[in-house]
Amino acid sequence: MCRVEALTREPLIFGLPEWCAPGSEPLCASDGQTYPSECAMGATGMQSGVKLRKVHAGRCRRLERCQDECVFNAVCVVEQQSARCSCDPIECDGTYKPVCGEDGRTHTNDCARRKAECLGRAPVPVKHPGPCGEWSSLSLSLSLSLSLSLSLTV
Repeated sequence: MCRVEALTREPLIFGLPEWCAPGSEPLCASDGQTYPSECAMGATGMQSGVKLRKVHAGRCRRLERCQDECVFNAVCVVEQQSARCSCDPIECDGTYKPVCGEDGRTHTNDCARRKAECLGRAPVPVKHPGPCGEWSSLSLSLSLSLSLSLSLTV
């Protein structure tokens, strides 16, 4: 299975997890991808932070794939034998590991930032780790301290 890393756009390759038994019947999942088993589908969803569900047994058909490339972390969702790009399947846990985005907002974690990117249909690069306000006031006080110490030594 192949996915693209949201920030770097580098391909991410996920092999069949070791705990998934081989030999199951392939299935078409809600992201328009064919998986070798429900176990592989579930593991891929967990790795990518996307909630996947089985649409039907067997390989996905042509109409069950998004015509356009899904951008800004959107996921191709299959519904009623058609497909569309959506932000709904992106599931973020409640882990508090804040990041400050270039949008000036503190996002609870990187997954929340990626979901904001999807919902806003615009890139939100990470400005720095941690909340937005603390970092800028810290850098301001450091630059003031550095300026004062330089002017005292000259």
